[in-house]
Amino acid sequence: MNLQLDSPLSGALWALALAVPIGILLLYFLKLRRREVEVPSTYLWLRMIEDMHVNSLWQRLRRNLLLFLQLLAAALVLLALLGVSWRGTRLVGERFIFLIDVSASMSATEQGRARWERARQEALAAVDQMDSDAVAMVVAFSDRAEVLQSFTDSRPALKEALRRLQPTARRTRLREALLVASGLANPGRLANDPTDVPVPDPLPATLVLLSDGRFPVPDVPLGNLTPRFLPVGEEKTWNLAITALQVDRPPGRSDAWQAFAQVENFGSEPRRVLAELRRGQVLLDAQELEVPAEGATSVVFDLGQIEPGPLELKLRIDDALALDNTAWAVVNPPQRADVLLVTPGNEPLELALQTSLAGELCHLMVQSPQYLQTPQYRHAALAGTFDLVIFDRCEPPLDEKTKRPLLPLANTWHLGRVPRTAAWGFRPGVPWPPKLHEQPQLIDLAAEHPLMQLVDMSGVDIVEGFSVPVPSGGHVLMEADTGPLMVVAPREGFLDLVQGFTLIDEEEGGKVVVTTNWPIRTSFPVFILNVLQVLGRAEQMARATSLRPGQVASLRINTTAAELTVVAPDGTHYPLRRRSGNLFPFLQTDQLGVYRVVDKDRTVRWFTVNLFDRAESDVRARHQVQIRHQSVVGSAVRQPIQRPLWRWALLLALGVLVVEWITFTRRVSF
Repeated sequence: MNLQLDSPLSGALWALALAVPIGILLLYFLKLRRREVEVPSTYLWLRMIEDMHVNSLWQRLRRNLLLFLQLLAAALVLLALLGVSWRGTRLVGERFIFLIDVSASMSATEQGRARWERARQEALAAVDQMDSDAVAMVVAFSDRAEVLQSFTDSRPALKEALRRLQPTARRTRLREALLVASGLANPGRLANDPTDVPVPDPLPATLVLLSDGRFPVPDVPLGNLTPRFLPVGEEKTWNLAITALQVDRPPGRSDAWQAFAQVENFGSEPRRVLAELRRGQVLLDAQELEVPAEGATSVVFDLGQIEPGPLELKLRIDDALALDNTAWAVVNPPQRADVLLVTPGNEPLELALQTSLAGELCHLMVQSPQYLQTPQYRHAALAGTFDLVIFDRCEPPLDEKTKRPLLPLANTWHLGRVPRTAAWGFRPGVPWPPKLHEQPQLIDLAAEHPLMQLVDMSGVDIVEGFSVPVPSGGHVLMEADTGPLMVVAPREGFLDLVQGFTLIDEEEGGKVVVTTNWPIRTSFPVFILNVLQVLGRAEQMARATSLRPGQVASLRINTTAAELTVVAPDGTHYPLRRRSGNLFPFLQTDQLGVYRVVDKDRTVRWFTVNLFDRAESDVRARHQVQIRHQSVVGSAVRQPIQRPLWRWALLLALGVLVVEWITFTRRVSF
């Protein structure tokens, strides 16, 4: 609060005004001039009369209430004449939409307070300084928007909504919050269309954004919204973060595990930090890391043979954001994959998929190509019933609606065929399948790919094969002198493996013809195990891919139970119901940590939720943001105003005079 003086009186008038209280004091020393007449009876009252005389200034000031009240009234009048005012702030406007960021970066702590708490206090102060006829609403946002309070002029309701504000570990996305605000300020309808639903007229509003600015540029038109950005946080805040943690097999070994982690430094100075890896309360390993400024450091922990369960990596450091100083990974117990083999008959392939080692990795179902035309296949394909579908010399059926191949929601392996999709080079009118080449000679293998681990193709002969097209993002696993013979490519979260040659074939009359000697080589069963581990997702299910907060966990669990239970990191139990096949979707993944999947009090699986978001871990606040094509510079939301005090001083002086008058009349009456 800044006091200011703005008196309308000149020096001469001030001298006259200051003479008023002096005159009041002098009046109390005036004595009435009366003629003294001695009466004998008055000698008895002489001492009492002497006590009533004015003896000293200090006695009169100390005892006379009327004098004090009159001087106080005069002082208040003088204060009003000084023109005293104080400089305050006020929220100017009629309609406000408070957008408050509660994403992960808003949990950063500076000077002992979290950013989201500072944002809440700023919003509470702004609500206090709204005009009496103004209305406002409160929206909390991260990667989703939540309306905590719709438009209201009730200050208690707005404050209660702000007190319910809670931080999240989600990423920052302003788009949905802007769409909510824009929909309220810019309601639209089709012009001259009587069938359109009537909507209210557009109501301009001030958009008050309280955030650290750590969000991508939203492409949302503001329309009638006037943005005001109140930056929360400091620009030079530093932070260290675990941005990756995964558990995997060491190259060439299937009897051990390794943990790989990455630590990044979001600051201008290098930092040293101790990284501890634990399994429960047991410390497995600890390493001191040197993380360069604006850089990253990787670390590997050799775990050897470990029992299934969760692992925790923790950074021992006091930085701005604690959420990314801990990360989790798990090793799940082995789980068999559901594999569908569609073939007209392939004894070498069926035998390789039914060995004891393969049986530990998968549950195999064998069907003829006619199965692809049944409703059962369509349901299984759309429901994601299988982890891996193998098409041996056959193709997925065409979808009746889209006229495209009905590829299953699973990984696939195509032997001797190429999917009829644009990604694999299929065009209407183009000869299909590709032209066969006799006796292609293998010239290169992608030995570094997990599917080709320990696969030695020396001595393998191929009678005929075709050159496999390479889709965008595809990887050539086998290269021949005629072109790629085996290619793997991604497809909307799945992998498709296409092999440009068959293992056996049939001539007219049903005679079986062997087209390669690969099935009798030792590399073939090794390749089959690699397929089951990678495409069958045996390794993936064991590693349990980490999720980000808010992501849907699609858990594939081989069980006969119709319902399981998920135990969240805070101990909350959630029922987990089967959707189709062995797929159990789970939505409540807002908490960071390890989640347990329980079947009748027995843990059957773990999965983790980690922050792993560089944008959220980089907590250096921005004081200027971009909303579509508009740049919004951070500024104070409340505007400075002058609040005069002379009115209150005069009112108080009037009140003092009333009290003085009442006191005087009571004394006179007695």
